[in-house]
Amino acid sequence: LVLLVPRTASVAEVDPLLVCALSLKNIEECDRYISRNPRDAHAYAKRAMNLKGKREFVRALADINKAIEIDPSKANFYNIRAMIFKGKGERDRAIADYSRAIEINGRESLYYEWRADLWVEKGEHNRAIADYTKFLEIDKKNEVIFLKRGELFANKGEHYRAIADCTRAIELDRKYEDAYFVRGKSLEASGKSQQALLDFEKALALNPRNSDAAAKIMEMREKIAVAARGQASPVSSTPIQSAPPPAQA
Repeated sequence: LVLLVPRTASVAEVDPLLVCALSLKNIEECDRYISRNPRDAHAYAKRAMNLKGKREFVRALADINKAIEIDPSKANFYNIRAMIFKGKGERDRAIADYSRAIEINGRESLYYEWRADLWVEKGEHNRAIADYTKFLEIDKKNEVIFLKRGELFANKGEHYRAIADCTRAIELDRKYEDAYFVRGKSLEASGKSQQALLDFEKALALNPRNSDAAAKIMEMREKIAVAARGQASPVSSTPIQSAPPPAQA
């Protein structure tokens, strides 16, 4: 995790204190810097990140709370605290902090993705779709988010939307194995076995170790073969009846 810098600005244009904080390499350097600059919110945030990396969540939370106390206007501080809460398994508090970060800076697409991921963990798929959609309004060329949203549409049975999202992901990355596989499953669910087979074959070609794709290929070939045999066999809905016996005098 790094401190996020507004996408349109260089680090030097943002905040001189942020430049100093970014240069701190470890907890010990943060300690020394904070002892000399006890009101530098970025330094507390950087130390919180280092502590989080060591899974010292209690100390990390104390530091990021201090950073927010000093400067509550920084969206990224709430983002960092959300990640700490996520590390502690406190999803609802993490979601609340991502929401606060979005209130402050609604143009940072990553906040929507990270909040959406938590919605998925909670089974709130409609809310996750809404956040992934907001992400794509900001960044229309992210194949990962198209696939994430596509998978959720597939889980909801909205396969035409899943196919559209996976197709867009593939347009952005022609070697996106997972997008071919997910699209294949939605094509299969839509009754398009031949097209599904092509996608599963492409997924396997991109990753010969993809056992799920290999299994799907066998399944699709069998399904297609059965359908072909059924079409080739004459079918009569009326059973053949024997002639009636001759009338007796």
